[in-house]
Amino acid sequence: MARFRAWFTQSVLIAVIASLAAVSYGRLVAMAYDASAAETITHVENWINTHPKDAEGYRVLAHIHALAWAYGDKISIAGRLRPGSLPRFSEDTTVFVSRTAPRARYWSSKTVPSGDRKDRPVTTDDANHLAASIAAYRKAVELNAGDALSELGLGWMLAQEGIYARELLADSFGEQKATDAEKASWAQAVKQLADKDYKVRNAASKALLAAMPKCAVMLRDVKSKDMEVKVRIDAVLQGHSELQALSHYRKAYALRSRMDLEGQPSYQVDSQVSARAGAQILAVLWRHPKAARKGEVKAVRDVVDKLAKKRHELMMRPQ
Repeated sequence: MARFRAWFTQSVLIAVIASLAAVSYGRLVAMAYDASAAETITHVENWINTHPKDAEGYRVLAHIHALAWAYGDKISIAGRLRPGSLPRFSEDTTVFVSRTAPRARYWSSKTVPSGDRKDRPVTTDDANHLAASIAAYRKAVELNAGDALSELGLGWMLAQEGIYARELLADSFGEQKATDAEKASWAQAVKQLADKDYKVRNAASKALLAAMPKCAVMLRDVKSKDMEVKVRIDAVLQGHSELQALSHYRKAYALRSRMDLEGQPSYQVDSQVSARAGAQILAVLWRHPKAARKGEVKAVRDVVDKLAKKRHELMMRPQ
């Protein structure tokens, strides 16, 4: 299924390349084990029952659900599950899970890539894992407003919701209570997406974006052979989720940018939270320039570039 995906600006690519570099240079990386997502989720839920006010448990639960969303029931953890403790992840693990990116397995100092993965249809279980991940991340930031990594993960999973909107369950978009008048106006806007006048098409896209998420279910069920109509609908569905994600990327960036600039870089992929959040901010604002605050793009890009340089210097050090 064709999807509207304009993923990377130059700054995003810099951040991604810098992150991927962390698994090279012959370093020893924690051995990864295949674990059952269902069993791991149960293990973490039991831990949360004992520590209901600890945000870390919810962040780990959110990440496990995210991994299940991306990979299915078999997920990788570092070490075995231990009674009374949370699962651990190797330092190459990121909250930016993907259903299509190559999956790598780490054994001692060797990286054994498994190659590109073909995207698969979203099952009911997948959709439930996505929703559960978002809910757990929300709980984590509710319990700890300073949890930048959870803000980052929450933003990413909200963005995933937009990318796969056409394949998710209707209740993924919340309760839909639209009036007949609203439904009629949305139907008219969908027709205008194919208008010959560029201004009319743009106005229709803006009207539908403003009506999100109430019109989400109607939009995803639209059948049209017009490619521009399809692309514009996908852009509306994805755009709404991206703008939701933007607020969480901004929070993660604000919480960690000064700390990351002043601190020492780490080999851990998600150690520079502000760099990863900043790259996503730039990507979203590239597609939604009107959402940018005054001076935001330049300020964020400068920080991302500085952090990329620090990380590059770390990778160049003799091992």
